[in-house]
Amino acid sequence: MLDILARAGIRATFFLVGEQVRRRPALVSEMVAQGHEIGLHSYSHTALVRLTPRALEREMDMSASAVGEAAGLSVRLFRPPRGIFTYSGLRQVRDRGWTPVLWAADGRDWRQRATPDGICERVARRLLGGNVILLHDSDFYGAHESWRNTAAALEPLLEQIEQRGLRAAAMTVESLRGAR
Repeated sequence: MLDILARAGIRATFFLVGEQVRRRPALVSEMVAQGHEIGLHSYSHTALVRLTPRALEREMDMSASAVGEAAGLSVRLFRPPRGIFTYSGLRQVRDRGWTPVLWAADGRDWRQRATPDGICERVARRLLGGNVILLHDSDFYGAHESWRNTAAALEPLLEQIEQRGLRAAAMTVESLRGAR
């Protein structure tokens, strides 16, 4: 997927799970070197509603530490697993100065029965300027090899974005504030 984005000259935002960052820190360094934005997506991909406030604090600390060490930067964006914030989670995100992020277009590409065409069609229905598109580049928390369908859907999706006169871009705190 990094190769596809590089060929298209597009920067994306990758929300990283800390335990996966610990496994492949060089991949995170490559993402940063290619100019992609990095955000947090928890440490263990546990839904926030399953965590006590103290466990949530540890989860966020460990995630920020893993990503900070691998990427060499402090992140400012946080996307919760399954897209569900709790009051405690949202408060902790904001208290840390992070920006909470959700999405408008979900490819549901992590499912076993997802196909490249289906992913592209699902996202295309929600393509509007400023909308956040959710895709997954791994299968650690989804169907085995689901990332292959996402990768196959990426180029046609980028073509649809261009055909509609839109521009794919990495999400930043600044771009999110401008979209409000």
